[in-house]
Amino acid sequence: MDLSSDTRFQLAADVSYQSFGDEEEGVVLSLNSGYLYGCNTSALAFLESLDGQRTFGQVVGRFANRFAIDSDRARRDLTDLAQRLLEDQLIVASA
Repeated sequence: MDLSSDTRFQLAADVSYQSFGDEEEGVVLSLNSGYLYGCNTSALAFLESLDGQRTFGQVVGRFANRFAIDSDRARRDLTDLAQRLLEDQLIVASA
């Protein structure tokens, strides 16, 4: 899938996540597959921002500000992460 700045994502219907606390790592659970994934703080921040309303470009901007990195790096990192999450069917593009 081509990730444009206008793409909107949300968690797949069978997916939930839980943080272990502020600025901590967490887990993502896919009920359909039964897989439990560990994730770091930045991955959780990305998942938290996927509400189906914000565009990928908006998510990248918020992420860059939160982690004080340039937007090009944020876009590269989040594109890679989004591709993996899409492949594992943990997120879906919103209609």
